[in-house]
Amino acid sequence: MRFRIIYGLGLMLLAVFGAVMGGSGVATANPAGLFVSNESCSGGRVYATLNWTPDSAGQQYVDLSARNDNFASSYSTSGPLPSSRTQEPLEQLLPNTTYYMRVSTLIGTEFLRSAMLSYTTRSCGSSGGTGGGTSSGRATPPLHLQGAAFSATQARFQWLPGAGNRYFCLDYARTLPDLLNRVGSWRNSGCSPNPSNSLIVSNLACGANYFARVWTPAGGGLYSTLVSVQTYSCASVISAPTNLLKIFVTKTKARLDWEAGKDNRWFCIDTARSRSDLLNQGSSWMNHACWTTSTQATISGLRCETVYYWRVYAWNQVSNVHSDVSTFTTDDCDTTQVKAPIEDVDVDRVGNEYFAKIVVGRPDACHSFGSYTADTFGNVIELTVYNKKVSGSCAQIYTTYTLTINLGSGYATGVRYIVTVNDDESDTFVGN
Repeated sequence: MRFRIIYGLGLMLLAVFGAVMGGSGVATANPAGLFVSNESCSGGRVYATLNWTPDSAGQQYVDLSARNDNFASSYSTSGPLPSSRTQEPLEQLLPNTTYYMRVSTLIGTEFLRSAMLSYTTRSCGSSGGTGGGTSSGRATPPLHLQGAAFSATQARFQWLPGAGNRYFCLDYARTLPDLLNRVGSWRNSGCSPNPSNSLIVSNLACGANYFARVWTPAGGGLYSTLVSVQTYSCASVISAPTNLLKIFVTKTKARLDWEAGKDNRWFCIDTARSRSDLLNQGSSWMNHACWTTSTQATISGLRCETVYYWRVYAWNQVSNVHSDVSTFTTDDCDTTQVKAPIEDVDVDRVGNEYFAKIVVGRPDACHSFGSYTADTFGNVIELTVYNKKVSGSCAQIYTTYTLTINLGSGYATGVRYIVTVNDDESDTFVGN
């Protein structure tokens, strides 16, 4: 099925804890086995329990959204939760509504995400209590806080009051530690009885991320879950991505790279088998890796022995732009990919980024660099390097070449990371 994104302006998005894995690896979904139990109705709302199996490796967060957009727009987050936590209550959900959930584990500065669970609530009859599931009259925290920016300096927040609450304050800050400790950039707003349970906050910094939560004095002082909002870019005009490059191409895949333009926030890669199809979204046009914030991505599902035209679409909350067009050609259909022999690997740091320098063997002249994959499991980075092998008669001379792979940045300070290549050679480095 072809995935098409609608290109347009005026996007309002909420991104909660959107940490990106360092390097080109993909975070392993360690929290697993998500399922919902103990479903019940009270006061016309649904109450249930989300269950999962944790990896017990770090603090956990539960994301809940009413939109099936891979958590690209507004959603609420519960946490931080203990590393051993296996359940989280779901309260005051709408009946006959589909919700989307995931569990994330924070390892250093990186998040390991579970697979997304979709859950459709039951139908609730007209009968039932009126206390939101708290027949004892005990106060509960404000629920389902959501927020979204609607200008470069303003954001709107809304929430459900919970039981026994009539007075609210919205706390917000530029960093999570400032919010939790009420220091530095921490501010509060709207501290008064608030029957509408919504608030517009103004005088925010443009192009900035804010963390927020709602406080109520009931029950000795209770907090809602956390949300994060990104205000609109300070500039409404963005520049196009540049320096489009292919890192490697196989029969069916290509890893592509580009430099971001000014004020780009998200990217899509457009491909087609003709320039006309690319520019006019013709029959062979497709897009890949949409909503990525990285400037490198691997695309798949390509035809062998085919010329592809491609460009990068970039956008932020208020504007969008396309890069120039580039091309690449996929490998011959009879080309094979084989694991390469590895002679050595060393990890070096350049600026804030780490690079794996790998000495790769070529058994004969029919072998050349093909591709690589990168997977991260906790503090272990597993690289797999493939040679491209063509059929035919080749000189039987063993040679080597050096491959450099960017492992990225953002590694936890003081943590030792292990880099393995084809399970043959390895090296370590300590994040700082």
